[in-house]
Amino acid sequence: MARTTGLPEELVTRFRGEIPTDVFARELLRGRGRVASVYDGTFTAADPDPSAARLPFDPFLKGTVPTYTTAFAAYAREWLGVRTEVPFDLLSDRVNRGWEWPRSGQPSAVDDLQAALTLQPALRVLIAHGRTDLITPYMASRWVASRLELPDGQADRVAVTVHEGGHMMYTRAPERAKLAADARALIEAALR
Repeated sequence: MARTTGLPEELVTRFRGEIPTDVFARELLRGRGRVASVYDGTFTAADPDPSAARLPFDPFLKGTVPTYTTAFAAYAREWLGVRTEVPFDLLSDRVNRGWEWPRSGQPSAVDDLQAALTLQPALRVLIAHGRTDLITPYMASRWVASRLELPDGQADRVAVTVHEGGHMMYTRAPERAKLAADARALIEAALR
């Protein structure tokens, strides 16, 4: 496993082969003084604090969150006419800390998705992923989609697409166009 991942053997042994995503991103390029983003594993940055066990921020988010926050706040104000004194917070630590995780440790959408597809026979689902997203790996969604029990001939109601890039693959213009085409195809299929 150490050879496959590029991580030190001692680290792989310590975690018994189950390396947490944030540890992987922190340790993979430690020897080069860099860290990887968990939101896009191809995005790296200089390590701001090499002696720290964990990073205080994700290098990809550090650059994108202010841009998207400003853009959305302007869009809401200028185009949608939303006027408020409450600041827009793209990623709220308060909300994230308040999230109620299931007892099993990881949330699962399988049961809810199965119920929605069963109760709404016209429902179609598009699950889009970036290939280098370490937070929500696309193979996990493929696994979820494969576990759904749909009637014969209805497997096409759930599509999993994979795009170049990370969690926010739409930050890349070609992938944004492909994602838009996927969404258009989903809607057109639902209207047939």
